[in-house]
Amino acid sequence: MNELTLRDWLVSPAAGRLTHDAFLEGLADRLRQAGVPLDRASASVQTRHPEVYVHAGIWTLEDGASVHARPRTLAETGRYLESPVIVVQRTLQSLRVDLRQEHPPYPVCRELKDEGYTDYLIQPLESAWGDASFASWSTRAPGGFEPEHIELLEALRSTLSLRLSEASQVLAMGHLLRTYLGPNAAKRVLDGEFLRGSGERIQAAVWFCDLRGFTSFTDRAPLESVIPMLDRYFETVAAPVAAEGGEVLKLIGDAMLAVFPGSPDTTCAAALRAARRALATHTPELEASGLTFGIGLHVGEVVYGNVGAADRLDFTVIGPTVNEASRVEGLCKTLGQRLLITDAFAQHVDGHELRSLGEHALRGASRPRELFTLARVG
Repeated sequence: MNELTLRDWLVSPAAGRLTHDAFLEGLADRLRQAGVPLDRASASVQTRHPEVYVHAGIWTLEDGASVHARPRTLAETGRYLESPVIVVQRTLQSLRVDLRQEHPPYPVCRELKDEGYTDYLIQPLESAWGDASFASWSTRAPGGFEPEHIELLEALRSTLSLRLSEASQVLAMGHLLRTYLGPNAAKRVLDGEFLRGSGERIQAAVWFCDLRGFTSFTDRAPLESVIPMLDRYFETVAAPVAAEGGEVLKLIGDAMLAVFPGSPDTTCAAALRAARRALATHTPELEASGLTFGIGLHVGEVVYGNVGAADRLDFTVIGPTVNEASRVEGLCKTLGQRLLITDAFAQHVDGHELRSLGEHALRGASRPRELFTLARVG
């Protein structure tokens, strides 16, 4: 296998469809077929995820390939700051370290020497965004890499940069869509459901919540403290929703809209468990600031799809069920309750868990609804 064959494979659609671990495994196998005595390889794909810095792929001859998500805090650790990655990203030049020397530089190189490796090459991989990732190559061959091996790896660097830059963009697109739209909506958009006016009717439990006392809090609190407080609140309510299979669709100021698509008997039970967990979460920051939140739960048919202007779409749910969920949540303050559940929702959960608060008119609704709350919180 020669350089041209390797280049052709790197830019092939088949290689582009591989997961990062499968791609790294395939590349390592082909390099060995080309005569490179490769025993370890690593390559990182950068993300645009708020928490994940890179997807780090590592291949070894003994164990094959694996991928690990590295958090953004990685860039602040001593191990990272003392690594050769910093050097190649800054200089955009490859760095080779002879691991046979008594005291190799960099902690990672000393660890590789202890594991029996003799030679190490790390290359910067420039992305389309102008930043740089890296790939590294190690061997246990007694004499290290030969000049022709280094020449081949260097000759492939620009093509490998192109391939991993493309993988990084695809990964970033998926991460950003999932972060801003939610996993289900993101998958639908990536699968082609992005035409304005497209949508489908589904059954779903609908969750609507917002903060109480937020307006007065923002009037008296320093502006720089408002966003961290909102983050803490949204973590409190969004984490239980996700854990129970729900999907957060919208964050609107201090309000959150979420849905649990599927059979009402299943989704209502899941939504109620999520509500219990959110209400039971101890939030000293919110309590100290005089903040609390109310949750409204309803169930019914909604239209799930794209709504908006020609150049600004929103993937969301619409319909009377959504409107009524919002109206029900708005009554939490009036009725002095943190959770309100409609009669339609109550039909699909254990009635012993609930107590009735009687019928109440909902603004814009054609008839009053009987509302319930938990018989016992906790």
